[in-house]
Amino acid sequence: MPSLQQSVQPAPITRLMKRALTRGLRHASSLWHGMRTFRLMAGRRTGASGRHGEPAESPLKATCSMLADTFKKTPARDDTEASALITAAVRSGMAVPKVADLCARWHLGHQEPDRAVTCIDRYLLTRSSSGRLLLNVAHCLSGCRSSAHLDLAAWSADDSCPVQARRLLALMEADEGRRDAALAAFRRNIDQIDDACSIKGLLLMSAEAGMTELANQWAERLAQTPCAWISHPHLESILEQFGYRHRPAEYGPPPAILVERLSVELLGDESLIPSLIAAAEAEPDASTCRLLESAIQRALPNLEDHVTALESLARLAMLSGNERQAYSWIVKGLDADPKSVPLAMLLADLLPADATGPTEADPTVQPNDDPVTGRGEVIPSVGHIRTDHPAETVARAAVQVEEKTQITDPVAIVALDASSADVSGEVEPDMTIDPVAVISTVAQAHPDWPDVQRVAKLLKVA
Repeated sequence: MPSLQQSVQPAPITRLMKRALTRGLRHASSLWHGMRTFRLMAGRRTGASGRHGEPAESPLKATCSMLADTFKKTPARDDTEASALITAAVRSGMAVPKVADLCARWHLGHQEPDRAVTCIDRYLLTRSSSGRLLLNVAHCLSGCRSSAHLDLAAWSADDSCPVQARRLLALMEADEGRRDAALAAFRRNIDQIDDACSIKGLLLMSAEAGMTELANQWAERLAQTPCAWISHPHLESILEQFGYRHRPAEYGPPPAILVERLSVELLGDESLIPSLIAAAEAEPDASTCRLLESAIQRALPNLEDHVTALESLARLAMLSGNERQAYSWIVKGLDADPKSVPLAMLLADLLPADATGPTEADPTVQPNDDPVTGRGEVIPSVGHIRTDHPAETVARAAVQVEEKTQITDPVAIVALDASSADVSGEVEPDMTIDPVAVISTVAQAHPDWPDVQRVAKLLKVA
């Protein structure tokens, strides 16, 4: 029988550190759609007053804000022209913090850590925990590891230090051969919360040092961590070598007091919702997703932006693998705003390949309690989703264009690009849905859809 050290092959600490440094930075190059959004929004003007009678943001500042939000929601794509646009926005003097943050991440993603450090320092992003952590990552990548180590060591003693910062400190200590200091940083994390990644670090370091009994203790604790199996599926192969198999667990509702507090925070600042959802998608955690879902549902009746909240609930349902519930939220959102491109694209992800129109009543439908009203509701299975909604039709056209041309962008832009001279040669003639015809049909049926009307006019099909 092989020994523990032979059966367990932990990843080298150096490789773990590099992975930690680069994780979350890949989306910094997702600028193709944002570049087009910048062009479209640059000519628009904001109203004279903002929400609750407050002065409205300047057009450039509002555009930068929307630009940053758009970039963070789009898939990875590289575009140097978009880099020039975002840099110009930052240099204009009207930049908002999240645009400067985006610019810093762009530089990090393109191996320009020195420029990222300059951007972070210039716009005082270190006032926030995420900005401070970003600065330390940039210092590590630029060769100033001593500066990062000093700041992380001082910061780790503070209760407000995020677990990601202590993980980075622990990996740096381990890389320098200071095992005790690395273990102390990991332990400080798990003293505050059952952080599965920190427990994994303790397990791997113990196994690497030949401390079999201690490694078994950490493996047992990791296996008992409620969110470890769901949020970190890669841990299964490690735990199996210690004799632990995945056992589905029943997860209870989050504490009511936490749901109440978070819902109040969301009502006070609705812009937190997309940011929290993006964080949950970047680093999924089962308990966090349940808390977010409960808090958003609690605040939903009093939120001003129902569509964004419903989109967020759909994304959370998709994270947990509940496609039927995700479909329910998407349909509610499309009923509130049939022109919502994000919801249409989410629905396109759920559409089965053979769904071409509305279906008859299907015996596989199952009743489900509506999370908002509590009343019983019939939700069809994903295999029998109705596709007669105009936004769903446009979304299906976009999916087919994407498959043929490798273009990923919201529906109107996809249709426009698919009809251009540069792309038309790549589109195979056997496409079952013509995006231009779809735009023409929808434009005639919905004259109040400004984006579709604009594209229809460009295509000369209106």
